[in-house]
Amino acid sequence: MADLATLSSSYPSQGTLIATLHALLTATPPSFMHITDAHCSRLTSCALKRLLDVIALESDHKTVYASASISAVAAFTPRILFDSILNALARHSPTWDDGCANWSCTDGARYNESLDSFIWGIKDVHDYLRRNRNDAAVEVRMVLLVERAERLLPELMVALTRLAELTQTPLTTIFTSSLPWYDIKPPLGAAPDPYHLYVDPPNQKSTLQNLSTSLTEYLPSGSHYSILTRISKESIQSLQAPYISALHSVCGHFVSDPDELTYLSATLWPAFLDELARLATEGGVDYEEEEGELDITDELKLRLLKAFSPKFREALDVLYPRLGSAPASSLSSQVPSRLNLTRTEKYILIASYLASTNPTKSDMRMLYRGSEGGRRKRRKSSVLTSSRKGKDGAAIKVPQRLLGPTAFPLDRMMAILGNLMVEHEEDLDFGNEGTRERAAEVEVGRAGLLGAITTLTQAHLLTGTWPTYKCAVGYEAVLEVARDVGVSLGERIWEAP
Repeated sequence: MADLATLSSSYPSQGTLIATLHALLTATPPSFMHITDAHCSRLTSCALKRLLDVIALESDHKTVYASASISAVAAFTPRILFDSILNALARHSPTWDDGCANWSCTDGARYNESLDSFIWGIKDVHDYLRRNRNDAAVEVRMVLLVERAERLLPELMVALTRLAELTQTPLTTIFTSSLPWYDIKPPLGAAPDPYHLYVDPPNQKSTLQNLSTSLTEYLPSGSHYSILTRISKESIQSLQAPYISALHSVCGHFVSDPDELTYLSATLWPAFLDELARLATEGGVDYEEEEGELDITDELKLRLLKAFSPKFREALDVLYPRLGSAPASSLSSQVPSRLNLTRTEKYILIASYLASTNPTKSDMRMLYRGSEGGRRKRRKSSVLTSSRKGKDGAAIKVPQRLLGPTAFPLDRMMAILGNLMVEHEEDLDFGNEGTRERAAEVEVGRAGLLGAITTLTQAHLLTGTWPTYKCAVGYEAVLEVARDVGVSLGERIWEAP
């Protein structure tokens, strides 16, 4: 039980789940269980994997435990799913020496061709584990853990929930998901009702404990901060508790996922120590020298936390929506504040913002330019325009950019993009026979442009699926991008102030 206690202390938010699941699996395990964790399913999956390892070590001469942990995202075909489950239950790892062959009870047996063959494979694995014990009275219990169960293939979900019934073996299937069972269960009552378990949201104590494990020793190589090499490790470690407490007090109200907070904590920790070195160098007498090492005083700690607290909010605005990434080197102390995009991606981002903000009827009026470069003047409008002039109590029309982005079709964004390139991309050239409009049309039709749209979608700067998208970037970020490519954004936004 010492290992179980250590596991519970490592995952405090999942402590109740670990104790309950251990009692069920070692006593009378149900055939089907569903675990819902809407807050941090990754930590729950890691805790369950370690729990299955602990239970496997508790095997004795009477009971043998075998387990398999499968991700429904990785097992995207029936063959991959079947082979992964059987190999894990049989503790078989394909190697180059045997031709990367999957496990089989007899030479040439294949269990991945159909669901029937997979069921026979489960039975053969059960018999194989019993024969290895050389004891017919030994009980073999198998556990199948399926992560991200909402991504399972629909045609396999019912079979996996009834796997113990179909194979007539002591097998427990456990689904973990961020969605409740009634949102992912098959229709018409085809699957049995599971044994439900729910994971409580992480509290402050458990979150701070997870954050403390993400901080590593960091010593910069620059000569300007060489004073950090003289500060004792005990003093550096004493800063971790107030650092993660300050981080949680600022960011915890907006982010509840421990993984996201851990990402912020690990990213800002080097910058926090660099700020410590700067303050210690400027102060000159804010530390006490003892036996060749420097200890940080309480006064310096207070100054450090006060000076660094604004950077927590700045990093949250950039790193959490993935407008920037963590520095490539852990020694960097700069918080990324600009969008690292190619020139084509910048044009796409501007065009998508205009398509999400401006009404469709304004495209020709706001963006069209004649073939000779002349501009059409748009109607001047204030930020708040009355839809019923001259009458009291008229409804106030709020600009769309204050209400949030709207979805737009890909063709509309492409048309706006082509117009932007015609006006602002001086390098466009279609030879002696073409015009700039024709050159822009060719540029917009390139395959690389669709790849750039995919990149922006993966970076969460655009949301949606083909052919309908929505801009997920605010006005300030797009304004900065527009300045980089020389686009006057204010002239193109309908009802811009």
